[in-house]
Amino acid sequence: MKKGRRPARHFDDQFRLSVLKDYYESGASYSQISRKYDVSSGNVIAWEEDKLREENARLRKALEYSELRNEALNEVLKIGREQYGIDLLKKAGAKQ
Repeated sequence: MKKGRRPARHFDDQFRLSVLKDYYESGASYSQISRKYDVSSGNVIAWEEDKLREENARLRKALEYSELRNEALNEVLKIGREQYGIDLLKKAGAKQ
């Protein structure tokens, strides 16, 4: 007799995060975690990929902000140099 497929189940975010947390902290394999929580290893892999995509998007946004901030600070330094003759990037050497 052929086994039938299980009906699709919905897992809330809290459950998914707790499974992933256990996976990361325990060092267990996908199959070990999937057996422990009675979910397919494909689900665990997909959840991890989703979390990695979210983290990647968050880091890209933070990098974009950081680059924009650096551009703005460089513009302030340029204005200071051009309008006021102040070079804040100039290294102060030993004064004699």
